[in-house]
Amino acid sequence: MPPLSNERWQIVSPYLDRALDLPRAERASFLSSLRAEDEAIAGDLEALLVAHDELSRDNFLGEDAAPAQPEASLAGLVVGAYTLREPVGQGGMGTVWLADRSDGRFAGTAAVKLLNASLIGHEGEARFKREGNLLARLKHPHIAQLIDAGVSSLGQPYLILEYVDGERIDAYGDRHGLSIEARVRMFLDVLDAVAFAHANLVVHRDLKPANVLVAKNGQVKLLDFGIAKLIATGDGGATLTGEGQAAMTPAYAAPEQLTGGAITTATDVYALGVLLFVLLTGRHPTGGGGGTPADVVKSVVENEPPRGLIRGDLDTIVAKALRKKPDERYASAEAFADDIRRFLAHQPIQARPTSLGYRVAKFVRRNRPQVAAAMMVAFALIAGAVGIAWQAQEARLQRDAALAQLARATATNEFVGSLLSGAAPGDGKFTLTELLERAEGTIDKQFAHDDATRSDLLATIGGLYAETSHWDKAKPLLEKADQVAERMNDPLVRARALCPLAFMTMIEGGDAKEAERMMERALGGLPDGGLYDPQRAECLLVRAQFGFITDEAQPMVENAEKAIAILDRTHGASASVKVDALNALAQGYYLSHQIGKADATYDLAVKTLEASGQEQTITASDTLNNWGILHMRGDVGKSVTLLRRVYDLDRAIEGQDAKPSASNNLANALLRAGHPEEAGTLSQDGIRVARARQSETDQIEGLLLLTESDLDRGETGRAEEDLRQLQPFLGGSHISTNRKGALSYLRGRIAAARGDDASAIAAYGEALDFFSHAKRPNLLKVVTLDRLAQIKLALHDTAAARDAAGKALDLARSLVDKDGPSFFVGLSLLTQGDVEAAGGDRDAAKRAYEEAVRHLQTTVGADHPSTKEAVRKSSA
Repeated sequence: MPPLSNERWQIVSPYLDRALDLPRAERASFLSSLRAEDEAIAGDLEALLVAHDELSRDNFLGEDAAPAQPEASLAGLVVGAYTLREPVGQGGMGTVWLADRSDGRFAGTAAVKLLNASLIGHEGEARFKREGNLLARLKHPHIAQLIDAGVSSLGQPYLILEYVDGERIDAYGDRHGLSIEARVRMFLDVLDAVAFAHANLVVHRDLKPANVLVAKNGQVKLLDFGIAKLIATGDGGATLTGEGQAAMTPAYAAPEQLTGGAITTATDVYALGVLLFVLLTGRHPTGGGGGTPADVVKSVVENEPPRGLIRGDLDTIVAKALRKKPDERYASAEAFADDIRRFLAHQPIQARPTSLGYRVAKFVRRNRPQVAAAMMVAFALIAGAVGIAWQAQEARLQRDAALAQLARATATNEFVGSLLSGAAPGDGKFTLTELLERAEGTIDKQFAHDDATRSDLLATIGGLYAETSHWDKAKPLLEKADQVAERMNDPLVRARALCPLAFMTMIEGGDAKEAERMMERALGGLPDGGLYDPQRAECLLVRAQFGFITDEAQPMVENAEKAIAILDRTHGASASVKVDALNALAQGYYLSHQIGKADATYDLAVKTLEASGQEQTITASDTLNNWGILHMRGDVGKSVTLLRRVYDLDRAIEGQDAKPSASNNLANALLRAGHPEEAGTLSQDGIRVARARQSETDQIEGLLLLTESDLDRGETGRAEEDLRQLQPFLGGSHISTNRKGALSYLRGRIAAARGDDASAIAAYGEALDFFSHAKRPNLLKVVTLDRLAQIKLALHDTAAARDAAGKALDLARSLVDKDGPSFFVGLSLLTQGDVEAAGGDRDAAKRAYEEAVRHLQTTVGADHPSTKEAVRKSSA
């Protein structure tokens, strides 16, 4: 058939895509339906399909070709630096192949997209090349990256793209049984990718579930910019440039795409609305997924999406995205995302007028952590009063003291109630610090003639300041509470003030002897009996933390065990305090390298929280975080699972962004688990939030992790730029010994990547010197020793390599229980095997490789690059 004009191709192309996606047996019916609607389009399409079949028989395409499967004959074809392995997809534009890197530089897979031979010389070829030009400028963690482009030896244009081994976003959500919130958070990554494309003047125009995949690690990837176009900006606003505007998937097209209107960023917003509707309900919002082409167009242009399938604000958000008129939708993907974030943070969304009742309800929900923290004072004292009243029945000698405490608890409850009533709902948030400052300003006036209640409240507020690290505010209040309590001879209130004061003395000035004397006064002043047991347990927990500061495990274990014994016999003991005690005990086991005991103790702490309905609290987040960091020493896979829970929980608690520490900890675990791309994205998030919060410590940690993730991806230039961003911090107090070691380690890796072995060896030596002066073993020390050993092996210095590898293996084994699985032991055994092989002892090398396989498969799985290397070497 003669080539179609560009204008005619624009009209027919989407129907060709649709026909080629159908089974061959269904194409005749499709053509018949189309012919009834538009005879001319049906005629052109039939001619194209005939040409397609002819080319297939000539071995250009493989579908239904007999009997040699022509497409399969392309297996083994070298395209750029890759060798085609097997076809993984086909559409109107071309075929997609899974391919292996074959130029020897490094191992890897990619997706190779070959333009159908039938389209060479047509507008399709220009469209195909345009896709490469667009993708080259879209470097984003949630967009499948362009690796290379060119023309194959057979004359077919090709694109080499990042291969995403995943499934459609809707199928992923269904298979994993994701909650509405989890699906919405996943959809935010799609919005982020589209917003990035729009910012680079690119409209996708074909957003649908098949073009949004979720990889096995849970990362969302946006695919297929085959019909994307650049946006021209001018006085009339942003519109699509050039030709080809008819290309689309009709069921996911916006009304203006089907009626020939202007294509803008609002066009993608509509498709995003359809995508979110499908993701949340499992059905199309207009019933536009099937029928004849005319039925599809009619449903999209005329049918309104049903309301009520999605509850609450989400229904309103989706409805706004699906408005028929572009100017009534969200103005951008970023505006769409902003309302999604508001929904997740329980804030008023922009898509609806807000009544007073609506805003008040949102205020209460988004301020729940602050309200809960403030109410903690009242609830803790009420709970204490109930326990006191119960204990008063046990011993008449304690009756008067119990009644006095009950009276103080009642007065305190009324005080906290009046304090909270002054925090009326409004547009802004109130913080715990603001609430405590308000309380501090009224205590002396309101309780001028009630020293007992005044000292109790001063101790409570001072303790809360201390818990939130506001030491400058905490200390004078605690000292004042102690003075009032001493004058009154009230041992309970005095202990409540002295114990946090002792802790502050310990961490501020490092005066362990003075801190211990204060603790002895607090504990020694408490009489025996159940009335004083809860406070005794809390003081013992404070004393347990002394051991964490001084790196003495035994005092931590002993004091935590005493506190747990007291809490177990105390009627109505707080679950949160019990969890604090279990955390302290687990930390003691951690310091003494009793990983199995620490693991079991953290497990009990989490179960205690779940049993008391506190699995969505800050305490739960802290516990899971400590548990995840514990497993960084060995079972990195479990560490990733736990720290991902922390990250998700932290985002839910914080309302939008996780704390930088949560992002950084998960990024660190993901680096070890072999996921540098996701780790890099998380570390960038952590850096952004840390900058907003002016946290130098978290910025430094994030930049170190970002540097390492770039190095793991082979991005040496970016890694050097990351390190340059650390320069402003190098003279500050936040650069600890371990961080200085990490800096030297990364400089060594950059030098090694540049082929400068001498500089790499010097940098690794400097890193090891820093690590040797650190208080606690650093996992990077194991990695540094392993890398040093590998360089020494490459330089044929087998003796030095054996020394470094042996030290790495000894250190890695010391960090876990005997014979316990460990990623770092596996890494070190892999290096040890290389050393033995270089020395000519193949049997010893094989034993080391086989043991490495056992450790690595258990902790990071069979797909980790180090596991694959160990398997290969053990089988050689």
